[in-house]
Amino acid sequence: MFKTVANINFYKNKNSTMKKFFIILLSIISLILLLLVVTPFLFKNKILETVKTEINKNVNAKVDFDDLSLSLLRDFPQLRISLEHLSVVGIEPFQGDTLVEFQSFSAGVDVLSFLLDDKISVKKVVLTQPNIYARVLKDGKANWDIAKESGEKKEEPTTQTAEKNISVGLEKFIIEKATIYYQDETLDLLAGVKNLNYELSGDFSSEFTSLTNKLEIEMLSVLMEGIKYLNKSKLKFDAAIDADLKNMAFKFKENLLKINNLQLNFEGDIKMPSDDIDINITYNAPKTNFKDVISLIPAIFMKDFKGLKTGGTFDLKGAIKGIYNQNTLPGFNLFFSVTNGMFKYPDLPKSVDDINVSLKIINPGGSGDINDIDISKFHMSIAENPLDAKMHIKTTSKDVNIKGKLKSKLDLANIKDVLPLEDTELAGIIHSDVSISGNLSSIEKEKYEEFDAKGKISMEKLQYKSADFPQGIEIKSSLMKFSPQKIELEDFSAISGKSDFSVSGKLTNYMAFALKDEKLVGNLSLNSSFLDLNPFMTSETSQETSAGNDSVPMEAVKIPENIDFVFQSKLKKVNFDNIEIDDMNGQIIVRDGKLHLPNLGMGVFGGLMQMSGYYDSKNIEEPKVNFKFDLLSIAVKNIVSKVDMLKEFSPILEACAGKMSLGFEFSSSLDKYLNPVFSTTNGNGKLNAKEMKINKTKTFSELGEKLKTKIFDSFALKDIDVGFEIKNGNLYVQPFTTNIGKNKIRIEGRQSLDKSLDFSILVDMPKEQLGKKANEVLSGLSNSSGLKIDKMQNLKFDVRLGGTADNPKIAGIKLKTQDNESLKDEAEKQVKERSRKIEKRLRKKEKRNRKKDKRKIEEKFQQTFLGSFTKKMKQFCFVKMRLKQKKEPGKYFCFGSFWLDNKKDNYRLCSIVMKIFERFH
Repeated sequence: MFKTVANINFYKNKNSTMKKFFIILLSIISLILLLLVVTPFLFKNKILETVKTEINKNVNAKVDFDDLSLSLLRDFPQLRISLEHLSVVGIEPFQGDTLVEFQSFSAGVDVLSFLLDDKISVKKVVLTQPNIYARVLKDGKANWDIAKESGEKKEEPTTQTAEKNISVGLEKFIIEKATIYYQDETLDLLAGVKNLNYELSGDFSSEFTSLTNKLEIEMLSVLMEGIKYLNKSKLKFDAAIDADLKNMAFKFKENLLKINNLQLNFEGDIKMPSDDIDINITYNAPKTNFKDVISLIPAIFMKDFKGLKTGGTFDLKGAIKGIYNQNTLPGFNLFFSVTNGMFKYPDLPKSVDDINVSLKIINPGGSGDINDIDISKFHMSIAENPLDAKMHIKTTSKDVNIKGKLKSKLDLANIKDVLPLEDTELAGIIHSDVSISGNLSSIEKEKYEEFDAKGKISMEKLQYKSADFPQGIEIKSSLMKFSPQKIELEDFSAISGKSDFSVSGKLTNYMAFALKDEKLVGNLSLNSSFLDLNPFMTSETSQETSAGNDSVPMEAVKIPENIDFVFQSKLKKVNFDNIEIDDMNGQIIVRDGKLHLPNLGMGVFGGLMQMSGYYDSKNIEEPKVNFKFDLLSIAVKNIVSKVDMLKEFSPILEACAGKMSLGFEFSSSLDKYLNPVFSTTNGNGKLNAKEMKINKTKTFSELGEKLKTKIFDSFALKDIDVGFEIKNGNLYVQPFTTNIGKNKIRIEGRQSLDKSLDFSILVDMPKEQLGKKANEVLSGLSNSSGLKIDKMQNLKFDVRLGGTADNPKIAGIKLKTQDNESLKDEAEKQVKERSRKIEKRLRKKEKRNRKKDKRKIEEKFQQTFLGSFTKKMKQFCFVKMRLKQKKEPGKYFCFGSFWLDNKKDNYRLCSIVMKIFERFH
C-alpha cells in the first residue's frame, strides 16, 4: 500500500515536473521566437551604420543603402537578408559616376545546414533592377577598380582552422530587369543593355555540378569608332555547362546563342586553373537562311523585317583557341560566305540581287598583331546597279600589306526603290574606280614608287535630305583623284539649305588614316558667298524641341582628334548663332580636337574685327575656349544685342548708342550649349570711344533725382578709355575719367560673380547746374564742415553704386573736394591759403623796404668814397682812356676810376665795391 501510494505520489510529481518542463520549454521557444522577431529591430540602426562604415573604409567610392533587414520567420529555417536601394558612387577621377545602383538585393541562407553540417548553403540570390555603368578612361583606369590596397599580409590558416572546413554553396543566382552601360575610351567603344534577365542555377558547393544558364536581353546596342554594329538587337543565350569547380574547368553541352534571327552553337571547353584562361571553342551557325544573317543589319532589321522576301544561303563558322591573359590573346578564325543572296521589300518596286560574299579572318594569337583579312569576293546588284569590291589585308607588328579594288556605278535615286527610307530624299550618281596595292611602310618612308594607288571617285548632282538633316545637301559636282601620295579634291561645290560652299585641295596620309587610325592631313581652300553654320551646330533633339520656334539652341560640337585640316578661307557672308559676319578671311585649322583661328579678319557689328584663339572639344561635356578679339569702330547696340556675355558683365551697355573699339582676350569653360561657365572665365581688355550716348537708365535717373538735376536723364560720355579685367567671373573696372558736357566723371569698381556691384562714381560738376535747389541739396551733404560752399564754383560728389547688375542702387552720396579731401580738410586748406597770402604780402613789403635802404646806401657811397676818389684820379684816367680809344675805338668805358673791358664787368665790380662799403660802413 505504501508502495502504491508512493508510486501515485511519484507519478503526480513526475506529471508536475513534466508540466513545468513543457511550460519552461514553451517559454524558451516563445522567447527565441520573440528574439528572432525583435533582435533585428533592436540592433538595426547599429548594424546599418557599422556595415556602411566598414564598407566605405575598404573602397575608393561612396557606398550607401536605405535599409538592411534580417528575418528568420519569412522563409524559416532560412535566414533572409535584404538590402534596399544600394548605390556605389565613384570618387576622383570618376566623381559623380554611379557605378552600381539597384532597387533591392536579397539572399536566403539555410541556418540549420550551418549549425549541423558546417555548411553555408545560399539557396537564392536575387538582384532586382540593377543599373550598372562601367567605364574605362583613356589611361586604362576603370571605375570598378574601387578596392583599397591593404598593406596587411594575408594570414596563413592555422591547423585548427584548416581542419574545420566550412563550405559555401549557392543554388540559384537571379538578375531581374538590369540596365548596363559600358564605355571604353581606349577602344572608342560604347555598349548598352536594357532589360537584361539572367538566371544561373547549380550546386556550387559540389566539386562537380551542371550549370544551367538562361540569359535574355531585350535591347543590345554596340557602337565602336562611330559605327553601329548592333542597334537595339535582341539576344538570347541558353546553355548547359558541366563545371569542374575544383579545377575550374567548364565544358559546353547543349547551348544556343541567338542575336535577332541569327543562331550560333558552341562546342568545347574553357579552363582557368590559374591566371591563364585556356580557351578551346568552335562555333557555327546551324541554320543557313540568308534572312537570318541580314537581321544583324540595323537598317534592315528595324524596317518591316517580317515581310521581307529573301533568297540564298550563308555559312558561318569559326574557332577560338589558345591562352588568354594580360599579355596574350588566343588565336581565332572566322569563315563567312553568302551565295546568291537577295532581298526585297514587298511594298518596294526593286530588289538587291546577286549577293555573293567570301570573307576569311585568321589570327594565330599571341600579341594580336598578326592578322590576315581576306575579302576575296564582294558583289551585289542594287536595283541593277553593280558594285564589286575586293580587299586583302595582312598585318604584322612592323607593317601592313594591302590590296584592294572598288568599282561601281550607283544611281542613288534607286536606293529608295530597294530600302524603305522614310522622310529621306536621295538622288545623284556616284562613279567609283579605285585600286591600291603595296605596303604601308612604303608610304611612311615616302617611297611612293613602291606603292600603287590610282583611280577616281566622282559625284554628279548628288542630293540628300532627311528628318535628321532637314536642310539637306546638294553636291553639284565632285572629283577625287587617288595617288600613293594624296587624294586630290577637285571641283567640289555644294549647297546646303541657304548655304553654298566649294572646297578644293589635297588629303595626305589617307592610307595610314584608314588602316592605323593615324591623322588624316588636309590642305584645303574653302570659299563661300553665304555660309549658315547654325544648322550644323544643333542636335536632332534641339531641332525637334524647337520646331516652330525661331530660336534653336546651339550645342557643343565634337572636333575629331584624328584629322589635321588647314583651310584657307574666303567667306563672303557667315551666320553664326545670331551674329552676321561679312568678309571672313584667313586660316581655319582643325587639329588635335581643336578648332584654331590663328588670325581671322572679318566685318561684324557694323565695324571690323580681328580674332585669334581656339575652341577645344576634347572634353565635350565641358569644352574650353581661349580667344583674343580686336574690334574697331563697332556699333554698341549691335554687339550688345548679339553677345550675351557683354550683357552679363555690363548691362548698362544695353542703354548705350554709338561706336566703340574693344580689345579683349579671355579664356573660359563652356556648357553643352556653348554658354560660358562664368566661374571659370578670365580675361582683360580695353574699351575706347570718342562719344557714347546713354539713354535713360535707372542708375543715373536715381542719381539725378538725388542731385535735383536732369542732366543724367540722357547724356553723352566723351573720350572714354576704360581698362578692365575678369578673374574667375569677377569684373574689375580700372579707374577712368570721361566727360558729360561740362562735367567730369571718374568711375572704378567691380562686379562680382553673383552680380553684386561695388562701384565708385566721382562727379565733378559746376554748381550752377544744380539750379535753384542747389542749397537744398548741398545743405544735407555739407553738414557742419565750416566750408563756405556758396563761394565754390565746382562741386565733387562721391557716389557709391551697389545692388546688383540687374537691379543697381545708389548706396550713398558724399560731397568731396579737390583730390577727394574731406570738407574739414578743405576748410583747413582755405585757412592755410589765407595765411600764405598774408605772408606773401609781408615778404613783398620787406623787400620794398630793403630796396629803399639800398638806394640810400648807394647815394652815400657816391657822395663819400667814389666822389673824392674819382676827383683825384680823374686826370690820370682821362689820359689813359684817350690813349686806349685811339688804339681800339668804342671798346673801353670808364666808370669812376676803374677801367674794365665791358659794361657787364663794370657793373659787377661796382656791386662788389658797394657790398664792401656796406659791410664796413
